[in-house]
Amino acid sequence: MLYFEPIQEQVPVFEGKFRITQDVTIGFSKAGDGVRALLSSQKNLAIAGDLRYQACTSTLCYPLMSAPGKMGVDG
Repeated sequence: MLYFEPIQEQVPVFEGKFRITQDVTIGFSKAGDGVRALLSSQKNLAIAGDLRYQACTSTLCYPLMSAPGKMGVDG
């Protein structure tokens, strides 16, 4: 945690390399029948999304950024 003087708040800080993880649950419904068939036949799935992040120095925060990403999931 870092005390960021311009906004007078403690903010979480990540430096260097770090890993981000997120649990994913696939719900099965009538609409999910296609997903169930895909998982049972291919055993893998690609999940795409955007990572939103903001870089700051000790005195300045840059505008919020977004980076697309894709992750493969093996079943």
